[in-house]
Amino acid sequence: AAAAPEPFILAHTFGLCGQSDDFRRVILRLCSELKLRFNIYVDLPNTLAEVGGALPRFLAHAALFGKVVLILDGLDRAEMHGLDQEDWLPASLPLAARVIVASTRCHAVTAMREQSGRLLTELTVPPLTPDERRGILNKSLATVGGGQMSVSMLARLVEKDDAGSPMYMLLAVNEIKVKVLETRDVHSAAEHANALPPTTNGLLGAVFERLERRYGSTLVAEATTLLFVSRAGLQDHEVLGL
Repeated sequence: AAAAPEPFILAHTFGLCGQSDDFRRVILRLCSELKLRFNIYVDLPNTLAEVGGALPRFLAHAALFGKVVLILDGLDRAEMHGLDQEDWLPASLPLAARVIVASTRCHAVTAMREQSGRLLTELTVPPLTPDERRGILNKSLATVGGGQMSVSMLARLVEKDDAGSPMYMLLAVNEIKVKVLETRDVHSAAEHANALPPTTNGLLGAVFERLERRYGSTLVAEATTLLFVSRAGLQDHEVLGL
């Protein structure tokens, strides 16, 4: 039997530098991508004031032609500009469409819970437990330094304020690998890891400081700008048309 076609995945992260937090503009972009992907013969809204209700319409049309998964990350950081739930989330999703929302508590999430009722499946994602943190380190560092890096050497890292965040652990693992490559000494790398800033924001700042020391602030700034533009400023068909 032929394999089922992969769903078309649309995603947006609010609160991320380089991407819009204005939900009206996000809806306009999502509708534009659906129109392009599924060749939908429905006009896009002409103004931001007209975007209310557009996304449910475009989702309904797209679902006639294929499976669609819409992912909205950090909805609590979105600037709603008066949009209500029915303006962006259908009262009843098409069978071929799924919407995944990641968010802390906010008005939009509360409205979803109250209006969607049993149609809504809610999953609470807790921070990583200390055992899960050690498991990530074990797996990620198994071959680093010839396998000499032991999780027992990273006890203070596991207890950092944001160590329950996968993002924090990913950044910390990368910093450990870089330090081992630089020093060829797992003990020095472990001391460095245990002294890393306790928060994700602080750790990101330390990463950029390391990159700027090595490559210069101008190159890092220009490379970061280009990454932001390539991620949020150009769609796939625009890149192909360059």
